[in-house]
Amino acid sequence: MIDSMRNKIDFKSNFERAINLENILKIESLKNKEIKKESDSLMKLNDIQEKALNNYDKENRITEKIELLKSEIKSIKESIKDCQDKNTKQDKYIKHIHSRMTLFEINMKKFSIPKVENKKNFTKEEFKQNLEMLDNLRVEIREKRKKLANITKHNEDKFNSLVNLNKKLEIDFKENDKVRMKLYNFIKFS
Repeated sequence: MIDSMRNKIDFKSNFERAINLENILKIESLKNKEIKKESDSLMKLNDIQEKALNNYDKENRITEKIELLKSEIKSIKESIKDCQDKNTKQDKYIKHIHSRMTLFEINMKKFSIPKVENKKNFTKEEFKQNLEMLDNLRVEIREKRKKLANITKHNEDKFNSLVNLNKKLEIDFKENDKVRMKLYNFIKFS
């Protein structure tokens, strides 16, 4: 009798558990269906948004513009690098010319110092020719300094304009990127 009572109690408790589990299963199945419906609608919305974004991209050629801006930025960076290389070469050339000029000026000073000895190692005509040659070299050096200054100024102006253009392109690129993100968010949340 005790065993039969235990069996009845066990059966009732197991039966109640089974009913509770069936109820929980029904509730969870309903939740699962709702979540699947929501997931399907979100997937459809995502597909629609992607199509709209792709259509907008095709109409306005945003991807092409971005690629074009990237290539322009790359070419400008290369031209800036070339300008920097040219400037360093010009600086080296200027330093070399300057060292040669200082050496030349030192030699000129040595020639201008009167000698105590009156020995003539060369004739008067040779001396005049040497002075004319020195004057010509002095004029040539001045002209080359002017040319070098003009070239340096021109390269600095060109470099500055390229830097400004690069900054402008970077700003345009950032603005296009912001517009693309706003459009994407607008389409995404529409």
